[in-house]
Amino acid sequence: MSIFKNKIIWIFSQQNWNGLKVSKHHYAETLADAGAKVYYFNPPQDSGWKIKKAKLSINNYFNINVVSQQFFFPINLKFHFRFLYNQLIKIQLKILRRNLPLPDFVWSFDLSNNFPLFNFGNSYNIFHPVDEPLNKTALNAYKGAHLILSVTEEILSKYPDNLPKHLINHGLHHSFITNYAPKEINGSINVGMSGNWLRQDLDRNTIKEIITNHPNINFECWGNMEYDEKTTDSETIEFIQFLTNQFNVKLHGIVNAKELAIAYQQMDVFLICYDIQKDQSKGTNYHKVIEFLSTGRVVISNNISYYDTKPNLLEMSKSRIDNIELPNIFNKVIKEISSYNTTSKCECRRNFALDNSYEKQLTKIEKLLNDVC
Repeated sequence: MSIFKNKIIWIFSQQNWNGLKVSKHHYAETLADAGAKVYYFNPPQDSGWKIKKAKLSINNYFNINVVSQQFFFPINLKFHFRFLYNQLIKIQLKILRRNLPLPDFVWSFDLSNNFPLFNFGNSYNIFHPVDEPLNKTALNAYKGAHLILSVTEEILSKYPDNLPKHLINHGLHHSFITNYAPKEINGSINVGMSGNWLRQDLDRNTIKEIITNHPNINFECWGNMEYDEKTTDSETIEFIQFLTNQFNVKLHGIVNAKELAIAYQQMDVFLICYDIQKDQSKGTNYHKVIEFLSTGRVVISNNISYYDTKPNLLEMSKSRIDNIELPNIFNKVIKEISSYNTTSKCECRRNFALDNSYEKQLTKIEKLLNDVC
């Protein structure tokens, strides 16, 4: 039986519940499936100074209690008057505690540190940064935690060693587990790519080179591609227009996890191509990798430090500086695609992905809690 069964868990995140589902949402769902009573907090709304008009609402979404709230004071105080903010947040917490059951666990993915963990002295507090901490607020968000988890050693190294710290890889959503189907190559080769196509850290020149040099290959792209001409820089617009104009590129936009998992089964190869020098996470780990590996098919990528010690999972560039090797790696894989997608190699990749399902990750975390508590 899960140690989280019947426990009250408050989850803080920078992402709203109604939106693109990411790791924070999936952990909430997995905890609820394990029998926990989960309260997922949307980022608070700022109402300025309205002391008598602080608002709180709770909506249930498939056993997840989603909490929306309006602060009675300006949120941006935390950037300019942190001491005052910390005092006012204690009052805001009184509102929450009057309306919600008190937590047994507080699980914070929130690098913006809206609710400092040191305010929760009667619960077990987990700080779980899955994104790179880029400012002082994010670096201080661990304070009050009993356990720190993250997806890269690089992120963990930025927090004190006097707290238990553990590496837990990105999780695999159940949609990518239930839609597996072996695939044989018959006809043209399909290459899958996904992500936010407006990102500045994509290695656009290498992506263009690979697409242009392989007119007989289909490139299927998922993710955000919509831009505002008034606010988007010209290079990004040019890149999206390049993708749009290529006859061998198909742009699908944003789809849900189930649709994405089904579509991935039609791919023969997956490509990841970021400029590590510009990349916010510096090529340490990407969530999409575990989803690609769940298909079993070969993944070609820029160097990702997390997978440096895990041979046979990715066909990666060795360089941590540039992707000059990547077009040649791509050419080699395409020419020998059958040997890269043998049954044994596909099973190896898929088994690794399955061992990182959110259910398995929660089991690993439970074991950590048993060891440290």
